[in-house]
Amino acid sequence: MVSIQKKINFTFSPQQVVDCDPSNYGCNGGWPPYVLKYAKTQAIANNTKYPYTWDTYLFGVSGTCANLSGPYKVSTYTTTASSTTAANNCPALLRQVAKTPMVVVIAASNAFMYYSSGVLDISTCPANAINHAVYLVGVDNCNNWIIQNSWGVWWGINGFAKLAPNNTCNICRYGGTYTTML
Repeated sequence: MVSIQKKINFTFSPQQVVDCDPSNYGCNGGWPPYVLKYAKTQAIANNTKYPYTWDTYLFGVSGTCANLSGPYKVSTYTTTASSTTAANNCPALLRQVAKTPMVVVIAASNAFMYYSSGVLDISTCPANAINHAVYLVGVDNCNNWIIQNSWGVWWGINGFAKLAPNNTCNICRYGGTYTTML
């Protein structure tokens, strides 16, 4: 997460949310506004202090909640369905990510799981599924979406990937969610 007001870049621990947030379903999925609701009541550790846990096949696993508090809580969050970056509006999402990174949900596939370079295009995504949350951090000079995944630096290009412009992998389907941190 980024706090423009505090001029910090802070990576919340996805593993803490997987292990400790009862409103989501661990490795079986969740929804970004539920995670941010949890982050308003619980200080979240950073990814270094509470790292992602992997099994022998490099799939994430749910663990026992360590309840390690971090230095920051989310003070407010805006889901873009009720703000200027409405669902199914790629130009609005593009304008908003120019101001601040945000959480978005996408349709991830096997090609996504094993991504290591290049630009993922619409042919690599399931048709209408939404099954994964990522952090939308910007666009490149070709308007490819730049996302950060929670799976660590071993995935993609040091934890990042590029999706082709427009609604690739349904990135615009639900808009995005951005935060203000205390």
